[in-house]
Amino acid sequence: MITYRRRQQYFAENGDVWDAEYTDLYDEYAPVLGKATCQQLARKNSEAWRSHFSLLETYHDASDTRVTEKPAPPGYWGTREDGYQLHGLVRNDLYSFDWEETTSTLDSENTTQSAAIDVGTNNTLAIVTDTGERAVYHARPEFERFQEYTERIATLQSALPDEQCTSQLIQRLYDQRSRTRDHSRDGAIKHAAEWLLARNVDTVYVGELTDVLETHWPADVNEKTHAF
Repeated sequence: MITYRRRQQYFAENGDVWDAEYTDLYDEYAPVLGKATCQQLARKNSEAWRSHFSLLETYHDASDTRVTEKPAPPGYWGTREDGYQLHGLVRNDLYSFDWEETTSTLDSENTTQSAAIDVGTNNTLAIVTDTGERAVYHARPEFERFQEYTERIATLQSALPDEQCTSQLIQRLYDQRSRTRDHSRDGAIKHAAEWLLARNVDTVYVGELTDVLETHWPADVNEKTHAF
């Protein structure tokens, strides 16, 4: 349905796919599919359209021959004649948190709260309390700054003589990169701790991180996982 509404905008004169309204679909399907699944579907749909526009830009660039056939916008399984097949394909790593099970031992007269934290790459910390309050911390600007340092270091390393592997400038950039990242990370943790304390949270559940570093993701995700 999101694809249909965005296609309507795409083919309309002066239409903009990002103006397509679909909040009513979220209200309709979230009780059935779950909020996390609906959010994931909306994100994946947006990624598909961004990919289309990126391919389209490459196609129209005469100096870039990587895309030789005009890209088609996101569509559907099936055809108008044969009918459309209803399929959904999303990552199978979404989960919900059972507050009743984890808080069943708390004193009913206790006014403290519990909170769960999911540690990720795009959203570094996603926090929710058992009363439904939420906070999200992301490190996108800091990661981009980290990559800028990395690219500058690589450029300087490529200009070094064959027998030399580093320089004082390169070492300073390494140190600056680490200090900048650590300052941002420590600031986020301090703010999150204060946010939890302000809500009288005394128990925190953190997502399982076993084998996360052994999981093979795209290069930029791996870099986030290891560096952040």
